[in-house]
Amino acid sequence: MVMTSSGDFRFTQRLLQALETMEKEYSIKPSVRDLRGGLYLYYKDWKPDPFFLPEDYDQTLPLQQYQEQGPVGYQTLFQLGPKDDDDYDDDENPPSKLGDLTEQDLINALQNAWKSTGLLKEEEEEEHKIMVHAYPLGDGFVVTCTIEGTYMSSTLLYDGRTMLNLNVYTEHEDAKLHQTIITSLLTLPTSTIALEVKLRDVQPRGYGRVVNFAYDIQKRNNNKKENGMPHWAKFVDENAPNKGVTTRERSECSRDRGCTLFQ
Repeated sequence: MVMTSSGDFRFTQRLLQALETMEKEYSIKPSVRDLRGGLYLYYKDWKPDPFFLPEDYDQTLPLQQYQEQGPVGYQTLFQLGPKDDDDYDDDENPPSKLGDLTEQDLINALQNAWKSTGLLKEEEEEEHKIMVHAYPLGDGFVVTCTIEGTYMSSTLLYDGRTMLNLNVYTEHEDAKLHQTIITSLLTLPTSTIALEVKLRDVQPRGYGRVVNFAYDIQKRNNNKKENGMPHWAKFVDENAPNKGVTTRERSECSRDRGCTLFQ
C-alpha cells in the first residue's frame, strides 16, 4: 500500500499512532518500508527568540574588505552554442562541429567585433592598433586580441567542435560595449548553424578581493543617507575618526533564554 500526504504537519505522528492501533486491535504487524520526506518538529505558534539582525554579528572583516577593494576593470565571459534545436540529432546531442571555421575566420571576426564598437576611430588607428595573435590548440584555436595603448583585450577559444568561448576585458564598465562585441561575433560563418549566447558571466576585476562593481560603489558613495556604507554595516560608528568599527556584543542564544526548541 502506498500513501501520500501534503500539508499535514503531524502526518508522521498520526501514521505511527495508526500503526500502533492496528497492531493492538487487529493483531496485525504493519511494516513501513520507505518514508519519503522529513519528520518535522512542529511547535504551534512558535516564534523565534531572539530575531537576529545584521548588527547582531561582527562584520568587521567584511566591511574592511568592502572599503579596501578597488575595481579597476570589467570582465565578461560569453559561451556560445547552437541556437536552434533542429541542429541537434535524434538523441538530442549537439552538432559535432560549428561549421568549417578556420583560424583566419576567428581572427577576422574578433577584429571586426572590436571595430564595430566605434572605439577605434580612423585617426586613432595608428595609435591604438588591434594586435591579434592565433595559436593552435588541440583541434581548435585560441585567438587573443589586445588594443595597443590600452588595457582592453579579448580572448576567443574554439575547440574545433562545439565550444566557443569569449573573454572580454575593458577598463571602464560598459555593458553595451561588451554586448556589441558579442553581437558582432554571432555572425561567424558557421555554415547553417546559428549561434546564440548560452552563458554570460559578468564580474569586476581589481585588487583587494574585489567583488563589487565601481558603479555600485560610486552610487553608494553619492548617497548621503548611506554615507558610502553598505546597508548591512549598521554597527559602524560614524563619529569615529577613521569610521572604525565598534563591535557589539552578540545577543544571547535563544537556548539560554528559556526557549523550548532545544529541550
